[in-house]
Amino acid sequence: MAGPAPKTVTEALTMDIAKQRRCAKGSKSASSASSASASAISVNATTGKVEFAAPDSQLAEQIKKLQEEQRAMATRRKQITQELRNAAKRTTRLRVKARLLIDDDLLSVLMMRKETREARAANESKESRKQQTDDAADESCIIRTAQDLTAQLVASEDACAPSGHSGQESDDNIDG
Repeated sequence: MAGPAPKTVTEALTMDIAKQRRCAKGSKSASSASSASASAISVNATTGKVEFAAPDSQLAEQIKKLQEEQRAMATRRKQITQELRNAAKRTTRLRVKARLLIDDDLLSVLMMRKETREARAANESKESRKQQTDDAADESCIIRTAQDLTAQLVASEDACAPSGHSGQESDDNIDG
């Protein structure tokens, strides 16, 4: 006599424990094993949670981790289902609104989009021109700085030369 199939995990565990207890009545060794497993695992009938007498065991920890993962996955599944429902509702709302639009409304929407695109393109071109002028100004500043440094270097070389005599004049005096 197999009995009805269990519908939930709680029912399956309860049936398994009852089966072990029935088998335990037949032999002493089986009774010690079933009492150990029955005392290690208990099922809370009201909440449906599996409770363990020895929480330090590795099996208990693994089962608790799996239960937590199961809860997290159920929560995520609910979120995804809700997002799908919302997307479907949004799509139907937009389709209904689109059917109610007339040609003039569609033309005005297209014109607004075109104006927005043109305004955006104009702003981008202004920004790019401003960037180009900033880059050109930076380059001219660098060139002017280089020219100033060159002029200062030439001036400092002239200041270091003896006054009244340049190198070429002394060479001309020697030849002639």
